[in-house]
Amino acid sequence: MAAKGFEFEDQPWFPSHWRRWQMDYIRFCIRLLNPYKDLKGPRFESSKQDWLDLASGTGGPARMLKKTWEENSSTELILTFSDRYPSDQNILDINVLSDELPPSDGFTMFNAFHHFNTREQEQILFKVSKGSWALVAEPLTPSLFTFIGIFFLTGPLHFLLAPFVSPFSLARLFWTYLLPIIPMVTCWDGLVSVLRAPSSNHLRQLAEKASSSSFEWSVEMVPFSFGRVSALVGSKKKSE
Repeated sequence: MAAKGFEFEDQPWFPSHWRRWQMDYIRFCIRLLNPYKDLKGPRFESSKQDWLDLASGTGGPARMLKKTWEENSSTELILTFSDRYPSDQNILDINVLSDELPPSDGFTMFNAFHHFNTREQEQILFKVSKGSWALVAEPLTPSLFTFIGIFFLTGPLHFLLAPFVSPFSLARLFWTYLLPIIPMVTCWDGLVSVLRAPSSNHLRQLAEKASSSSFEWSVEMVPFSFGRVSALVGSKKKSE
């Protein structure tokens, strides 16, 4: 399993506005790099699907994939966001570990699985196996190339890109340039995330352990321009 580490955004005492600005920058970077663009949607078995996104942050990846998946199928996707620290009233307040998940056809989690230890990851996979499909995707890999790339993206480049991040906020720019707390904590959390990123072998072990007679998990590696997305893909087995 990957190294343990301390991330500011996980801490309950971390100021909510700093967390939101950090998530806004991460959402901007995800839109810029678009690592999830080639993730294939599940095989929807009905014309309407409820979809609960877990540990959503500001929900950037799920929003982008919803548009792509709906364009490539005739299924209407009803997307709901959730997070332990909701950034607005439209996001459900759900702790994926301690709370019971509301019923849903599908579940997703993007760029958050590495925040949990192995036992917690197993618990999450068991919970989301109660739906018809699930997708857990990590855009980071535990490599030197990724570590260096995240350092520049969340550190030096943060000062260049910050004015283009939406929504625009003078307060965010104050905490970026005059007192650069946001770049520092974003860079720290990004580097720790790389160190905690699960390896492909670890994901395969989780998939094997989480698979059951009614729900099957597999691991897919989807390359993008600056790395690869490691995805745990789950689906309900059809009754024979």
